[in-house]
Amino acid sequence: ENVIGTENIIRCSKFTALIWNLAKDKLYELGKLCGLLPGITHPTSEQLHIVVQLSSAIGESPQRDDDERKELEIRRSHSPSRRVQKPGCERLREALGSNEAFKKLYLELCELAISTYKHVSRLRSARYVGKDLANFYCALNEPQKAIVFFLDLLRELKAEKWNSLASQTLLELANCYKKLNDSLSYTKTCAAIAC
Repeated sequence: ENVIGTENIIRCSKFTALIWNLAKDKLYELGKLCGLLPGITHPTSEQLHIVVQLSSAIGESPQRDDDERKELEIRRSHSPSRRVQKPGCERLREALGSNEAFKKLYLELCELAISTYKHVSRLRSARYVGKDLANFYCALNEPQKAIVFFLDLLRELKAEKWNSLASQTLLELANCYKKLNDSLSYTKTCAAIAC
């Protein structure tokens, strides 16, 4: 009986990984539309107007009935340090409210997609989500965090002999090393690109 439950979780996880990835992509597009992406310090008045329209259109979260409230209290009593997640509409509204909240939700969705893909042994998909995350870290001017994801992707691409994509990843790595003033790694990466 336990084996059947595990199989069902794995089968469902294949679909939830796709959903997390899609949610991450859609949130990124909303961030671009609303001026919430890294590097944008002052959104335009049009972008602010879009945020107001979207926030008002999201609507309220459904009211919880007594059974749901009791279940939440039981969960809190069993694990007091565990926070109960806010409903999705509230979290989206918060993410549209500030760059920091947007960044937090985007990073969380990336992590959920990566870990779920890894759980179902879809490492290539996890690496491509990692590439999106690395690009986001580069936009945040945090290249040291991006390097790990680019290196994971590079290993995957080299193992599968995707030389053109590996070269593009090397270019992105070289840019990260350059931003960090890591001249040794930068030189090695440039030599690998030249080869």
